[in-house]
Amino acid sequence: MKKRILCVAVIAVVLAAVAELSPAQTPVGTTFTYQGQLKDGGLPASGAYDFLFYLYDSLGNLVGGPLAADDWPVEQGLFTVQLDFGNVYDGQQRWLEIAVRPGVGGGYTTLSPRQLLNATPYAVYALSAAAVGNADTLDGQSTARSTRTPRT
Repeated sequence: MKKRILCVAVIAVVLAAVAELSPAQTPVGTTFTYQGQLKDGGLPASGAYDFLFYLYDSLGNLVGGPLAADDWPVEQGLFTVQLDFGNVYDGQQRWLEIAVRPGVGGGYTTLSPRQLLNATPYAVYALSAAAVGNADTLDGQSTARSTRTPRT
C-alpha cells in the first residue's frame, strides 16, 4: 500500500513538473520586428533619434499609426524596433512609412520610398482565415484517395 501511494505521489510530481515546463499556447500577436538603416548627412547615423511609423494600403490610405519611438538608439546606422499596428493584415499589401528626427527635437523628415511589408506579418491572417477553399485537393489533384508512399 505504501509503495502504491509513493508511486502515485511520484507520478503526480512528475506530471506537475512536465505541465510547468510545457509552454502555454499563446495566440500569435500582430507585432513584428523592423530593422532599418539610417544615414545622417550621407554617413551612418549614431545616437538617439525620434521615429514615427505609419502603415498604408496599396491605394495610399492610412491603415495604422502613427507609432512613436522617441530617443530610439541608432548605432552605426542600424536600428531595430518592434511595431504593432493591431489586426490590419487582411492579405492586401501594406506599406511602412517612417519619419525621423534627431532626438534633440526639430521637424521630422519623412523617409522615401515607403517600405513594402513582406510575408511574415501576414501569417496572422492565415490563422484567422474563416474557411479553407477545398481541403480535398492539392494543386488540382485529389488527396482523398491518395495511395502514394514516401520515398526512402
